[in-house]
Amino acid sequence: MDKYIKNLLPRLKQYGQKLNKIEDFVDKTWVLYEPGKSFQSFRFMRKNKLLITVSGIVQEHEWDYLAPDSLYIKRGATNGIMYRQAFLLDSLFVMQVEGVEFNPVLFYNEAKIPDGDVYKYLKKKYATINNYGTIGTDIKYFYSTDYGQELVVGAKVFDEEFQVVKDKKISINSRYVTITNGVVSRIEYFYYVSSNKGKIKLSSSYRSPDGLVKGASVSLENGGRVDGKIEILNRTDVLYIIVENGKIKKIKNSLSFIPPIVIWSIFLLLILLIIYLTRMNN
Repeated sequence: MDKYIKNLLPRLKQYGQKLNKIEDFVDKTWVLYEPGKSFQSFRFMRKNKLLITVSGIVQEHEWDYLAPDSLYIKRGATNGIMYRQAFLLDSLFVMQVEGVEFNPVLFYNEAKIPDGDVYKYLKKKYATINNYGTIGTDIKYFYSTDYGQELVVGAKVFDEEFQVVKDKKISINSRYVTITNGVVSRIEYFYYVSSNKGKIKLSSSYRSPDGLVKGASVSLENGGRVDGKIEILNRTDVLYIIVENGKIKKIKNSLSFIPPIVIWSIFLLLILLIIYLTRMNN
């Protein structure tokens, strides 16, 4: 069995269910977790009947629960296997052959884990129990924070074996997450926008809808440096930005280009309207 699974199971055992409620595991199909081997499923029936299917061939055996945590599977008239330390973990059925060094036998509920990826399921389960958040969708990094589920500077970061990540920079979901000594030391958000110089990349430690904020770093899509006036395309609210030393110095939006005479004309019209309405009321 995968060593990572073997490492996770002891941590999860305390959250498992005992077998004293047989309805938790009878009349359900449990698939034996043995990657690369022939498909085997176990169906524990009531009245101690057990159906074992191996590559479509069904064998009928017997089973019996022995309190507090043992399960006896009888194969034939005289042969059988005694399993100890058995427990249920939602969609998993875990047990250990008696007298054998720790090498758990693992079954999974095919209806709950249709892809058979037990390791992914265990990681999600352990993360949920410990209130860990997930960085990205590939479930390789987890984080723990005292500030809810939001990934913030100061959060502790763990790898997929739930060991502390010392120093690393992760690029995920339009963010660069820098980890130093096991904690998030910086989160940098990046965005791409179209301009007269091609696509440009904007990055900042502040989250914004589009990255167009003063102080944001600006570079070409290929990483090249860019400075000066850059026209922003396909936008009606922002016309251009002024970049100095690779950072946004000024943002000129569409309102900045209304001629002063137009602004004063609107202001004058408002005053005249107020005077007119005042006289009408009198």
